[in-house]
Amino acid sequence: MIEYTEFFWVGQAFRVGRYPIHFHMLGNVNGSYSRGNAVHNSFNRATTIHGVQNLLVERTVTYDIKGLSFFIEDGMEENNKVLNNLAVYTRQSSSLLNPDVTPASFWIVNPNNHFEGNYAAGGTHFGFWFRILASPDGPSTPPANNPYCSNRVPLGECRHSRSQTLGLFILLITGIFKDNSAHTVGWYGLWIFSMSGWFPKDGTPENRYCDSGAADKPAVFENFKAWRCERGAELVFGGPIQFHNFMLLDNEKAGHDLVEVDGGYVDGCGAWGGIVVGHSDISADHDEDPSYCTGQGYIGPKLWSSTVKDVEFYNFDKDSCYALGTCSQCTGDTSSPAIEVSGLSFTDSPNKVSVKLIKHWLDNVNDNKVLLGDLAMGSFGLLQGSGWQFDWNGRKQSNPLE
Repeated sequence: MIEYTEFFWVGQAFRVGRYPIHFHMLGNVNGSYSRGNAVHNSFNRATTIHGVQNLLVERTVTYDIKGLSFFIEDGMEENNKVLNNLAVYTRQSSSLLNPDVTPASFWIVNPNNHFEGNYAAGGTHFGFWFRILASPDGPSTPPANNPYCSNRVPLGECRHSRSQTLGLFILLITGIFKDNSAHTVGWYGLWIFSMSGWFPKDGTPENRYCDSGAADKPAVFENFKAWRCERGAELVFGGPIQFHNFMLLDNEKAGHDLVEVDGGYVDGCGAWGGIVVGHSDISADHDEDPSYCTGQGYIGPKLWSSTVKDVEFYNFDKDSCYALGTCSQCTGDTSSPAIEVSGLSFTDSPNKVSVKLIKHWLDNVNDNKVLLGDLAMGSFGLLQGSGWQFDWNGRKQSNPLE
């Protein structure tokens, strides 16, 4: 146990494993905890969870940390709880590994851990980074004959397990991401990215989540808040990963941003509930740019499918911003797949939709973009404005005014 201890001018730069608080390859540490500590002015990370299970890290404050502040390392770490911590000013370091060059306040490589009530306040790059590989790496790399499928691990999984002590079945809830927030970080409040992608399934711990024929299982992120970031939350490659009741405001380029995602329209990727605010009193005194506003509140993917349901959009009323956008990171002759929407509301948001369209299909449309006025949207993506009507493949269909 480590509790209510101050660590400062700690962490040896250029030395792997020399961190202020480091739980290293200990396996099951049930009952162990790091509680109420303060770590500041560290030259090499703050709290590292490496090769351990069932550790509790709570009510710890970090400030001015070079590299990753709260760091889960290899991908075999499970059932750890990281609760009610505050990371202030996590900053870039060139003295260790690549992730420390673009650091996150909270770096997560296995979804089967519990993150709740944590705050990332200020930093050069990311608030929370889910970097889920296909398999654990480092000292935890599994043997070829006993694989562990990290990027199939579910989030928010409920299971019944028999207690050896009580002889009863008990309910286990693991892998939670709830009530966390990030603000004023240089890049993204929440980033879900690895080249392997994350495709959560309903596999079992007994088979190390590599079950043949396992079905998709939605991974639900709940009640996340992000403001004054470049992007609020971005999912790059993945399966049914869902953002529920997010509050995203005053972010520069996007609130929600999805790039290449799959899982269908019923239980697939997207945003359910929550609010997205283009600009608020927080940015009212933005001296550098009085037109400051979130570029696009929700950006649909360039591949496959997504859903937006019961989301409230506010203050998308400046020339530079739109509530809904399409085809994230599209270039050239690429246009968006369908986005299924329902129950949306727009308050002080005349700029409802910005659609990326292939240039040679349209005449007199500047910047490969058209702003549609009075929004009417069918369940599979037909957009109708006050003028031309388009489908999501960018083809001009008809002019309802003619």
